[in-house]
Amino acid sequence: MQYENPYEVGMTGLLGMPSGYYSMHEAEVLLMLGTDFPYSAFLPDDIKIAQIDIKPERLGRRAKVDIGLCGDVKMTIQALLRMLTPKTNDTFLLKQLKRYEEVKKDLAAYTKDKGEVNKIHPEYVMSEIDKLSASDRKSPHAGFFQSWFYGKCFAAGYWCCLGLPRTPGSRIMR
Repeated sequence: MQYENPYEVGMTGLLGMPSGYYSMHEAEVLLMLGTDFPYSAFLPDDIKIAQIDIKPERLGRRAKVDIGLCGDVKMTIQALLRMLTPKTNDTFLLKQLKRYEEVKKDLAAYTKDKGEVNKIHPEYVMSEIDKLSASDRKSPHAGFFQSWFYGKCFAAGYWCCLGLPRTPGSRIMR
């Protein structure tokens, strides 16, 4: 999700959050855009799934799709949007956003607990580093730590962009 996206409900998958998981499972339709989502155990099996991917071998590989479209995501979405009628009822969205706020509040509790002697909680460490760091700070870490950091430490009030091409670490922004 983009920084400050008003529709964000949290990550899903192995390092995801309950809010992201329930948002997918309670939706009428799940739209998978250019993803070969590797955690099929987290995907719902009782709702409609539409998948758009430029690689046809990925369509339906992880989940039973009701509609599989092969093509460039941007161009396909632009073509499809012209055929849709926007909904004005935001009850579902508001419910999911409320759940996400509760999850973030729960995660923030981890940043307050130091842990025990010789067993400091990493969330607490990152929240303290955040307090001491300049606003344009960067984290050189990669791999699993980035995923953990995004999924757990953003509760301290910062955001990191993962998977940026040609960057060895994450960019962290307030």
